[in-house]
Amino acid sequence: MNNGSSMKELSLVILSEDLDKVNETIIGHACLHPFKMDAMDDWAKNLDEFHTESALQEYLSVEKRIDFLCSRINFDLNYSSAVFKKIKNELVKLKTKDVSKQIIDLESQIKSLDDQDSLLDEKISNLKELNNRYSMFEEMLELPKKQSYSILDQFTGKIPSSNLKYLQDNLTRHPHLLIPVKENPPWTVVILYSLKRESISIKKLLEKSNFQQISLDTEFEGSPKDILDKVNNNILMMKKAKSDLVEKRKNLFEHIRKNIVIYGYFFHYNSLLLKAQKFFKKTDKTCVISGWVPNDMLPNLIKDIKNAVNGRCYYEIHNPVDLHRSYTQVPFKFNDNKLIKPFELLVKAYGVPNYSTINPTPFFALTFLLMFGFMFADAGHGLILVLCGLYLMLKKSFKITVRQVGLLLVLCGSSSTFFGVMFGSVFGNEKIIAPVWIYPMRNIDMILKISLFFGIGMISAGIIINVVNFILTRKWSDAIFHKTGLLSGFIYWGLLGLIVKSFVLKHNVPGWLWFLIVGVPIIILFFKAPFEKIIGQGSFQRNEGVFAYLMNTVFEIVEIFMGYIANTFSFIRVGAFALSHVGLFFAVFNLAKMLGEGSFGTIASTIIIILGNILVLVLEGMIVTIQTIRLEYYEFFSKFFPGDGTLYKPLSIQENN
Repeated sequence: MNNGSSMKELSLVILSEDLDKVNETIIGHACLHPFKMDAMDDWAKNLDEFHTESALQEYLSVEKRIDFLCSRINFDLNYSSAVFKKIKNELVKLKTKDVSKQIIDLESQIKSLDDQDSLLDEKISNLKELNNRYSMFEEMLELPKKQSYSILDQFTGKIPSSNLKYLQDNLTRHPHLLIPVKENPPWTVVILYSLKRESISIKKLLEKSNFQQISLDTEFEGSPKDILDKVNNNILMMKKAKSDLVEKRKNLFEHIRKNIVIYGYFFHYNSLLLKAQKFFKKTDKTCVISGWVPNDMLPNLIKDIKNAVNGRCYYEIHNPVDLHRSYTQVPFKFNDNKLIKPFELLVKAYGVPNYSTINPTPFFALTFLLMFGFMFADAGHGLILVLCGLYLMLKKSFKITVRQVGLLLVLCGSSSTFFGVMFGSVFGNEKIIAPVWIYPMRNIDMILKISLFFGIGMISAGIIINVVNFILTRKWSDAIFHKTGLLSGFIYWGLLGLIVKSFVLKHNVPGWLWFLIVGVPIIILFFKAPFEKIIGQGSFQRNEGVFAYLMNTVFEIVEIFMGYIANTFSFIRVGAFALSHVGLFFAVFNLAKMLGEGSFGTIASTIIIILGNILVLVLEGMIVTIQTIRLEYYEFFSKFFPGDGTLYKPLSIQENN
């Protein structure tokens, strides 16, 4: 479970003229985690820095343009060292200005085609709307021009057919001419002429009749039929233009696909070089590079650097301990296998372990699966999760993170299926298969006891890991006196043993045994400050005062008792959720049984059971996941995992993966 790769600090001095060769070697090996030397050593503050910000911003802006091109052609540009080695000779021939200009030009061409396409869509939409309006007047030989009349107003539009008689009746009081043009239920298209002096009254009447005006303004001339012919011809022309755009876009996208890999690697590699130089220092003729390298990868890196510069380099290799580096400064490298890789994502969400401490991922993976499966024990639902996970895993077009989530679903689904078989539950039905172990609802006490003992085991493991981590990082005082240190562990385990012996087994426990097992560790806790003074660790201040120190220790002891009690009983929720899963289905099946007695009983009952299963699968699946993560983070990780480490991020062409 320990961090698989011990780190070495590499300090390298090379000639400035060899910088590009060394950078290429470092990035090719993908093992150097750079750091700023002036943050570690005072002597480095006198060296000059590489000023790469403006150039880097320029490269990154072009990379964004490349991302835009990739998104438009639906191309997933995954950078890999293998591809880089194949094409790196082609990259040397390229010039930044030329490639940048080509990328900007390609982006402009795509946007130009998009603008033309949008304009054509807008024109086609307007023409179709005009077609719809004039089709109402298609049977008319000519539309009278409003401008032809000096004393008349013309109203063209449609009203609900049911309001036509109301309009006709009320128009009798006004001089008018009403022409029903076409009935198109539930509307009737009309043209109304009236005297201009009557316009105000006519408009109020039309408003009451729910009249909707139809605009016949158009650039085309002629009869409605002539106009419709012209409109349809124009629509055909626009569609032909859109087809031409499709062909142009297809050819453009094909051209981009042929070159995007070269362009992408060129700018990604060069921006990576500039990012690396931010960590480096220089003199007039030399460059100084420092970084962390896993011990097993260091010999090959040194060998290839020396070959690249013909031996013109000087380097030093140091252990972090020899240089008294803080464990938060040395990067932590996860060495988890592919099977538990998805759980690494959840561990990283909490934080990164400190260097030289225990990697919690394997233990996290095991306990996560046990708790999830126990709380969400159903063979049917588990198989559904497995199938969903397999789909995500096997779909090659999905990114690696999505496929890792798929593996997580497969593992969680397998755990649910296992416990579903143990509890005899398939889609909530306990009559399909007999339980291999027990029925939860018939063994409530056992379920809750198992949860409690599991919690005690988790908390105990957290204490042990914490003590080991303190020993590995040489924090001797914390290993003994910390709230989750050795003394607190003795108090916790001793108190549990005494409670079981006294209240469960009903044995008589003498007072001296209580004092020896619980009292003595508590008394020793008060000697934390003297112990730290002897070994030269700790932060006890003399001006704190003896009384203040004693009170702080008392409060810490109270916190230890209260915290461990709360943490232990918090794990009862594991059993509670296992029981609630059964309880929810009890309600679903009872409701299905009640509805099954009606006229559509079988159908209604089946629908309720299906909907109930979907609800439980989605809702309870989410809640169980959240509760499992909560128990891991707050009850387990809080015992030993500060999460303030530095993640190992080597300079690599695969950086964005």
